[in-house]
Amino acid sequence: MGPTVSALLPVVQLGALDIGGDLGRGAVGTVSRLRRPPAGLTGDLVFKRYLPGARPQVDEAILRRFIAFPSTLATADAELMRERLAWPLAAVYQTAGVVSGFLMSEIPSHYTLDIRGRRAAPAGMEFLLNGPVFERRLGITVDRTARLCLLLDLGRLLARLHELGVVVGDLSPKNVLFSLAGPPRCFLIDCDSMSVQGAHVLPPLETPGWEVPSGEDPLTSASDSYKFTLLATRLFAGDQNTRDPQALSEVSPTLGRLARATTRERLETRPRISEWLAPLEAEVEALGRAADRALPPPAPTSRLRAATVATGRQPSGPRPRPNPPRIPEPSERPSPEHEPRARLLLFATLVVVTLVLLSLTHTR
Repeated sequence: MGPTVSALLPVVQLGALDIGGDLGRGAVGTVSRLRRPPAGLTGDLVFKRYLPGARPQVDEAILRRFIAFPSTLATADAELMRERLAWPLAAVYQTAGVVSGFLMSEIPSHYTLDIRGRRAAPAGMEFLLNGPVFERRLGITVDRTARLCLLLDLGRLLARLHELGVVVGDLSPKNVLFSLAGPPRCFLIDCDSMSVQGAHVLPPLETPGWEVPSGEDPLTSASDSYKFTLLATRLFAGDQNTRDPQALSEVSPTLGRLARATTRERLETRPRISEWLAPLEAEVEALGRAADRALPPPAPTSRLRAATVATGRQPSGPRPRPNPPRIPEPSERPSPEHEPRARLLLFATLVVVTLVLLSLTHTR
């Protein structure tokens, strides 16, 4: 049974919108920024307007159920939907009963990239599936640990959505955005192509190259698991099309086995996304420990000082050798203890010289 539709759901007339510039165009609609939100709504909003060919396929009643869905959830889950998905907020009508599109929050700025002169382009995972040379040209640096963290975050998000009865369906790198500002995070767009408790607004859609095997329903948790596996495989291979999990196996044999089981096992025994979480967590923790071990040790003087402070005595070990006595250089003055002897010798010399001179005088 689906969520109850609230009578207070926001309803917006197309003519009341202050529509700004276009942000993009997809298979079923265009997205435009609003200059200001309509009455009853706040924040930075965008308008997804359905194309004329797609409009007759939109189930207006299901769209209203989608809009009401977060209000039926616990606070933490409603917050998850708001922060991590571009979820429909209000239906937009051109005429009574004929839906034109819907409003949603604008993509948060930390899920965007400046690419090839385009400011604030959505940071789709597609940019991470082309290898390191391509990424360096874009100024993106995403190491193994960051990729594992992104995959783990996406896995946790999808697993929770499945528990709530939400299936993504068109899970592809264009619809999964990433952020490396702070902890690696993912954000989902094109939410009107999803399924909530078995109901969907539009007929199922699939991105070319990301389809489930022939004959499978593309709107199930098992289809999400299959496409999650493709994303994991391609994220580490740096390849948009491969289905070979060898690169993933080199990162983690356990993850490689999960990938192979997903693509080879029967639909009924396909691993769930939740089964990926523990191996991903273990791999992230192992890389964190390895990074800690790779840090340079403290300087020896610091260790010596720390041991002295901690124990109150000098650490055990070989005692330092005393410096050898210093031998004065020949050019240096004699030390004070030798000065009286030197004066006596000088006085005696002067006496002898005086006596010799007196003797010579008398002989003349």
